[in-house]
Amino acid sequence: MSDLEAIDAYLNNQLSPDDRAAFEARLAAEPALAEELAFYLQARQVARETALAERHAGWEPLRRRVARARQVRRLYAATASLAAMLLLVLGWWGVFRQPGATPEDLAEAYFQENFATLPVQMSGSGDTLQRATSLANEGKNREALALLDAVLRRDSANAEAKNLAGLVALRAGNYDQAIGYFQALSQQPGLYTNPGTFHEALARLKRGRPLDKKEAERLLRIVVREKLEGWEVAESWLATWR
Repeated sequence: MSDLEAIDAYLNNQLSPDDRAAFEARLAAEPALAEELAFYLQARQVARETALAERHAGWEPLRRRVARARQVRRLYAATASLAAMLLLVLGWWGVFRQPGATPEDLAEAYFQENFATLPVQMSGSGDTLQRATSLANEGKNREALALLDAVLRRDSANAEAKNLAGLVALRAGNYDQAIGYFQALSQQPGLYTNPGTFHEALARLKRGRPLDKKEAERLLRIVVREKLEGWEVAESWLATWR
């Protein structure tokens, strides 16, 4: 066996224990063999690095294609998100700018946008209000109102429960009941924000009795004048009044 073959067999663990011991004894005794082993190791390392560089060079076009595909996907996602947002904005803007749009149209658009699904409530009575919200979103309005009435019997000053009860009744088409809840809310003092007056106007526009539109206009003017919750929307509705 040549020295090169012996080195290769040694490095690849192909020698028997006796041959391995004999080869290591030669390495200790023969500096030339030790130098040849060192050169072999260096050459093998260079060959490994060269092969790795060649593989990397071969991967580079694939990496560029993958990077481009990722950029396209990110751009598509961003564009789709922007397009969806733009369509939504343009859709609602079209409703607000439509020459024939009435306050009732705007109220219905606002209702569908904000209350077709009720947002989850977060408060001190959170569990009960969240349960009532879930029931209402499942179409179980009677059960939701029963829970909310129970909350209000225990705590008549619970503004969130009043507002939510009004919205549940409004979604159920119980306009008289909804207006009652919103009136009670609007008359409650000491609240940082109070949507009661605005929501009562919304309910009256949806109910649509002969005097409801006139009363809704009066309420919306109060909302705008006193900068109550919803005043900016109220101002845009009043601009369409005829």
